[in-house]
Amino acid sequence: MADFETQMKATKRFGLPLFFQAILVGIFVGIIISLFRIVCELLLEHIGPVYSGPLTIARVFIVIAVMTFVGLACGWITKLDPHVASSGIPQVAAELSGKLEMNWKKVLPFKFITCVMTLGSGLTMGREGPSVQLGGVIGKGVGDVCKTPKSESRYLLSAGAAAGLGTAFSAPLAGVLFSMETLHQNFSKRALVCCLAAALTGDFIAAQIFGVAPIFDFENFAAIPLRYYWFLLVLGVVMGLSGSLFDVALIWAKDWHTRIDEKHHLPWWFWSTTPFVITAIVCLIDPVLFGSGQAMVAYAADASICPTLGMLIFLYFVKVILLAMCFGSGLPGGCFQPLLGLGALAGNITAQFGVLLGVIPVEMVLPISLIAMAGEFASAIRAPLTGVLLIAEITQLSSLLLPIGIVVLVSHLVAELLGVKPFYAALQERLAPDKNYCEIQTGNVLVEYCIEDNSVADGKQVGEIEWPADFLIVSVRRGDQEAITVPSLVLRAGDYLIGYQPKASAAWNDELMQALIREQQQFG
Repeated sequence: MADFETQMKATKRFGLPLFFQAILVGIFVGIIISLFRIVCELLLEHIGPVYSGPLTIARVFIVIAVMTFVGLACGWITKLDPHVASSGIPQVAAELSGKLEMNWKKVLPFKFITCVMTLGSGLTMGREGPSVQLGGVIGKGVGDVCKTPKSESRYLLSAGAAAGLGTAFSAPLAGVLFSMETLHQNFSKRALVCCLAAALTGDFIAAQIFGVAPIFDFENFAAIPLRYYWFLLVLGVVMGLSGSLFDVALIWAKDWHTRIDEKHHLPWWFWSTTPFVITAIVCLIDPVLFGSGQAMVAYAADASICPTLGMLIFLYFVKVILLAMCFGSGLPGGCFQPLLGLGALAGNITAQFGVLLGVIPVEMVLPISLIAMAGEFASAIRAPLTGVLLIAEITQLSSLLLPIGIVVLVSHLVAELLGVKPFYAALQERLAPDKNYCEIQTGNVLVEYCIEDNSVADGKQVGEIEWPADFLIVSVRRGDQEAITVPSLVLRAGDYLIGYQPKASAAWNDELMQALIREQQQFG
């Protein structure tokens, strides 16, 4: 009972201790993610030129041998704790929903080391997903050390994830919105304040190291005249198709890996070394394919380095294949940077076609390519608001907000009409609950759910709804008012349910609750 009263008091107000803990999370995230960025960039800077020299038998042998060794080391560390595999974002979302619990003392060093190996070796992977997981486990660690109640420690996990993405991209507001829109899946005031405090603190620390310039800092930028806005509709359709291809390719690769592994039981070292070896061979043949693909965004800004239209199309599909191979294998690494690189390539290709047909001027190639990144993000991740804010922050080009909004809306709609499941949602579904974790959980915990428009619960009385058997609704928060629930209370969209449930039932109850409180209406 004492635990219940402690957690219930925590829901009544947002206390200063939690606020300062969120700032502490931001400090640690800012330091660790900045170090992560520095190490990865140094490795890429020094390893990239290795692929640019003449092809000799000795050099090919040495490169493949080194990459094989790195792949073995990376796979072995990943095997010690499977929670460090892949992007890390599904693991954070799964912990927030009660499906698993990461050991932050293991995940933090293991994820850092393995991602330095994958990213520093030039694999087609990015640092943002790992930064989200690293930030999340830092938040979890701060909560453990400070003995934060379980009902509040979830906010620190979300705050760390927001700070991780914000620090990795130098885009704190996008980090906050991503955490709210994709991970926490509601805009709880407590979660929002925690995420803001952590993300802004982390970005401030990163700014002391990297400066305040955006990641993509382009000069001589031309705005898009209104008479060409019709082309944005075309771009939105293309990006909706491209983002859906991204989702299908990566999920297919994951499923193919699972089927092959179940059928042939290939050893772990095969899956961990194959992407390293293939990447080495491909980059030796064409060094342009080295790295996440972020450098390809610059093609749109400088015609002297931009390949031909045919080569752009070739690079796009090869990058999709390399990314799918890396993700299918389960190697630690993110997809945001490759995703934005693919978006820029697809936008560049679309703009080049427009220039060839004479419907747009060549000056529009750069803005179209930048806008396309937001469309790719919105259609693949299905987080349109984050897509708009992310590109606005990493380019600092406010004149693009309206064009970005148009492309994001169209691309999101196209992806919904195609019925392709968002990448992270599909990955989280394939991430089975940790049964051992669920079985050993004891005690109860307070949880919070937000009722959405057109959900099963919207407009119904509390007594009319079949809630999970061991889920007790304690109160309903509507705006600044909080009421003890009675069977006749009519629930409305925007209400927050405060519930009390056994920890062991968290994963199962979360699935049932999502079916009750999430929006039911779909496109199509």
